[in-house]
Amino acid sequence: MRYKIFGYKPGGNAKHPILTPNELEQTGGFLPNQKWKNSFKIFDQEEWRDLTANVIIHNDCTQIPNILCLMEVENMDALRRLNQDYLRKRGKEYQYAYLIDSNDPRRIDVGVLSDYPINYLNTNMYARYNGNISNRKYVFSRDCLELEFNLGSGKSLTIFVNHLKSKYSKTKKELEKGNQIRKSQAETIRSIVLEKFPKSNVKTNFSNSNFVVLGDFNDVPSSPFLAPVLNLGLTDTVSRLSPDKQWTYYHEQEHVVSQIDYILLSPNLAKNSTKKPHIERGGIERKRRKKMNLNTKDGPLVDFDFPRFESVTYNLSASDHCPIFQELHI
Repeated sequence: MRYKIFGYKPGGNAKHPILTPNELEQTGGFLPNQKWKNSFKIFDQEEWRDLTANVIIHNDCTQIPNILCLMEVENMDALRRLNQDYLRKRGKEYQYAYLIDSNDPRRIDVGVLSDYPINYLNTNMYARYNGNISNRKYVFSRDCLELEFNLGSGKSLTIFVNHLKSKYSKTKKELEKGNQIRKSQAETIRSIVLEKFPKSNVKTNFSNSNFVVLGDFNDVPSSPFLAPVLNLGLTDTVSRLSPDKQWTYYHEQEHVVSQIDYILLSPNLAKNSTKKPHIERGGIERKRRKKMNLNTKDGPLVDFDFPRFESVTYNLSASDHCPIFQELHI
């Protein structure tokens, strides 16, 4: 179940509290042809959830992922419903679900479904913001959620799941503010990773440990605001693809595609996991344009006329992001 504010755009600030379904119903929110009164509505269309499940299960990878990291999950109930009502009927149900409610005023969190239990889970949502923007208490709007998975036979895998500040802005001042926040978030992720896997420690050495930093970073690989984490010494698995195949996101207003989603592998994982990733684009909406510009309005044209899932239309899609699937050898 997705709770969505009428008229909201990414990066907006919540001006009204979340209403329960009963409260929404009392406002007339569920009645046809009623105007929404700046309150939350239930984004509960089965077609959208079906498409999301299709992308996860029927992608072109050799197998369904054992660990699934998701962005913009409203609550644990939404995560469990996806798992039990939509993935299970396609033959896949994850045993474990992990989510912690974050600071985001729109109530969107990072969540994880997994076949593996965890040794520990750590939230970084309360990491303090030390920048120059006034009235900002915490650096992360969502979280840098840290999970160590117990893979059995003494093996483990640590994943840092992130959703960084959006680039959406109405003014230059808002854009600059967002860039500052995203850079602070990238710097904090770097500190978190190096505290867990210091390069000077022999036992938990940065070079020989198995960990992944991933998520929606909301910026391109060349961005100076992502440099603190992208220059950490990890391998961006998407970079293994040819440049015209590296995009993960479609910006409808600009008619531009670009990479803003990442799976960054630790040196040891990158050495042992050499396969290219798969980016599943079958759930992205159809457009009459057969080509899109890459990265900028003046960028080179790339193919946008590729097969979609049968239920995808010009108005119905799983997301404007394309999920990345990566096989790991540990």
